[in-house]
Amino acid sequence: MKRNLLGAAIFLCIAAFLFSRWAGAMQYKYGDGIAGIDIFCDQPKNKMDVIVYGPSTAFENINTAVMWREYGVAGYDLCGSVQPFWNIYYFMKESLKYQTPKVMVVEMSTVAFDHNYIDDSRIIKNNYGMPWSLDKVKSIMISSPRSKRVDFLLEYPTFHSRTDLSKNDFTYYGEITNARDWKGFGINCTVTPQKAADLSNVTERAKLYPKVEEYLRKIIALAKERNIPLVFTAAPHGHDLMVAYAKYYNTVADIAKENDIPFLNGNLHLQEIGMDYNTDFGDVAHMNPSGNTKWTRYVMDYLKAHYDIPDRREDSDPYYRSYDVMLHDYENHIADDKLQKCTDYRTYFTLLQSPEYFVTVSVDGNIAEPHRSEINRLMMTYLHLPDGCVNAGNLFVTDGGKVVHSDGRVTFNQNRADIRYYMGNPVVQQARNMGVDGGGVVGGRLLKVNGRDVKVVPNGINITVADVFTGKVVDVVGIDPNGTMRKQNK
Repeated sequence: MKRNLLGAAIFLCIAAFLFSRWAGAMQYKYGDGIAGIDIFCDQPKNKMDVIVYGPSTAFENINTAVMWREYGVAGYDLCGSVQPFWNIYYFMKESLKYQTPKVMVVEMSTVAFDHNYIDDSRIIKNNYGMPWSLDKVKSIMISSPRSKRVDFLLEYPTFHSRTDLSKNDFTYYGEITNARDWKGFGINCTVTPQKAADLSNVTERAKLYPKVEEYLRKIIALAKERNIPLVFTAAPHGHDLMVAYAKYYNTVADIAKENDIPFLNGNLHLQEIGMDYNTDFGDVAHMNPSGNTKWTRYVMDYLKAHYDIPDRREDSDPYYRSYDVMLHDYENHIADDKLQKCTDYRTYFTLLQSPEYFVTVSVDGNIAEPHRSEINRLMMTYLHLPDGCVNAGNLFVTDGGKVVHSDGRVTFNQNRADIRYYMGNPVVQQARNMGVDGGGVVGGRLLKVNGRDVKVVPNGINITVADVFTGKVVDVVGIDPNGTMRKQNK
């Protein structure tokens, strides 16, 4: 009998372990909701001074990298896609179990909601990342219609049939570079011109949907209970959203005044912020780095002037070095985006000077003059390749401008470990192990990323660029015999 019980116990333990591993891989790992709060809860306690709550108009518009780089503020965007106020409330309540910030910022754009529930995907994004507790149960209950509550509470019925698994499902939020040091901000580098609206004559007040107002007031009550200052924001929008939300923001302004809460409505201060509607937006609701840098400065100038928020850049606590990593990652993404958008080879080569770029150059044909001489000079200057590098048949690998391999076959996968596998002096030996033949036959070069041939032009120069810090293949381009740059089709 005891042997049977022991066997059953061992079986159950093994089954539970296997189920947990299966569930861990199958669970959704969305960066716009689940990852934000899960990673937040993994941070050391009581280290953050500003926490930002709300939907994507918060986490794409208030830039934690700018907060750190220019103000030394340890901030976090604890947000979720299309996050309604009931989820903002439960995110805030959960966050205060871990942190006691100097100020809490709440973005107001979902104040215009006029329904009880959002779509299933957003219910998942705004609940599944929370650690299990009574608050998570309450959040799921208030977020989901009665007919679906059991599925959302059990979670696995919503993901058990997933067929889109990738290697990122088996790592710690693999789609987010340097995820453990991430602070919730989402980079949107698109540039989409918008138009502004004149709101100077909009005085109408919209009645808030009952559930929205209920949880907005619960947020206010929670902040008062914890004696933590609260600041409301409304990030600048494009014309249509400015018009649609204006009367709701007027109502928010009344509620804020009633409760002595500052309300920074960016849509009423566009000139003061310095917004340029031709360059500062990714879309009607979200700003790109040009815009969100301005908006973040506007918000942070107010916070620093009105609250005692320390500058942590020189703080000896090792935790704050994670903000340096976060900033480094952000700045690399900006540089990578600039490279990806470049279509002129003269500028392109100047951008390859980053000490963290791992570059392969495969010369697979002859370049016509005058481009041949100019490209030869540019590659000598910015990649430190030898004179004659533009000759057909050459293949070079550079690491931060240092040539680490020439002539042969190179293959690398899109992750940091595999990219580094080819770095430094061992690169030559590793390449030989993969079958370097040392030949100089045009077209005989093997150049692959993730098992895929990445030669863009059959005759010309093919270049791949990997960012070793972010662990991503940044760009794959070709220069044809006439000097025209061609990008790999995504």
